[in-house]
Amino acid sequence: MSTSVGPPTVEHPQPRGISSRLFVLALLLLVGGAIVRSAIATRLDGFTIDEAYHIAAGVSYVRYADFRINPEHPPLVKLWVGALLSATGFHLSPIRMFADKSDERDFTEKDVYLNNDFHSVQRRARIAMWALNGVLSFPSCAHGDTSTRL
Repeated sequence: MSTSVGPPTVEHPQPRGISSRLFVLALLLLVGGAIVRSAIATRLDGFTIDEAYHIAAGVSYVRYADFRINPEHPPLVKLWVGALLSATGFHLSPIRMFADKSDERDFTEKDVYLNNDFHSVQRRARIAMWALNGVLSFPSCAHGDTSTRL
């Protein structure tokens, strides 16, 4: 008859973390506050030097599946904004051949500033960007298991 004698088992209490629900609520408040702050802080700002360029490029990507305008920049954000603007009414001239980058920029700026209400274009583009930032902020909430503790 052999019995093994070993050190006694010691149970350590599990540290209590915040619940997943509390984490999600805090995250929603933080991201929502950041979006509201951004909306207030930038409400009087104009377009940056290349915003109109990216917006028109995004609309052309969505409408025509034509990636000739501004292909040197990654398309994700341009596609996101272009999808919203295409769906909400953005006039885009038919795509033509461009002599150079300056001609391409002139084409896009004419469409954004002259063929559309640029204030409305800017407002809708910013709403799209705030929505994208909100969507990208919540991947940790997508796992669906609210019983786990951090």
